[in-house]
Amino acid sequence: MVELNVIGQATNLGKTHIVQRAWRNGGRPYLHGRVFDLRSGYIHPRTSMINNGQAVQTVCKLHNAMVKNPP
Repeated sequence: MVELNVIGQATNLGKTHIVQRAWRNGGRPYLHGRVFDLRSGYIHPRTSMINNGQAVQTVCKLHNAMVKNPP
């Protein structure tokens, strides 16, 4: 459930007007969805780097697929 939330929130952030405008004007920020594992102490990536609108759409498709078929 945490993984789905991280992916969803990274997608939502990438869709905001301020982030979209920043990407059009200079290419930053770069968004990364990460999950911290309390047992191991490791940080696990849950999204690839999101740095443009196309990447947001790709992550959005992944999120939708995971919602339909949870891990």
